[in-house]
Amino acid sequence: MVASRVSPRLVPFELLLGASCLLPERPMAGFRVSDRGHPGAAPSLTPAEQRVLGLVLDGLANKEIADRLGRAEPTIKNQVAAILRKHRVPSRARLLALLRG
Repeated sequence: MVASRVSPRLVPFELLLGASCLLPERPMAGFRVSDRGHPGAAPSLTPAEQRVLGLVLDGLANKEIADRLGRAEPTIKNQVAAILRKHRVPSRARLLALLRG
């Protein structure tokens, strides 16, 4: 067990093993399925988002991306959030699994 006491917030480590722990248990706010396009269609990213996505896929953190592109870190944070929203994933880990897998 990760925790010594039982709590609704603490989960035994054994239950966290496997890819299912990366999936949300319920639909996330802000990640709605749209009636536009079709499943599997690549989302349309702006040229700036495409550059940021390439650096995210290279494993760079927001600060490193901001330094490399000469932009403010909050700008990069917003662009990464837009990329995640357009790909309908809740995290960078899920984005990497989706695009690399």
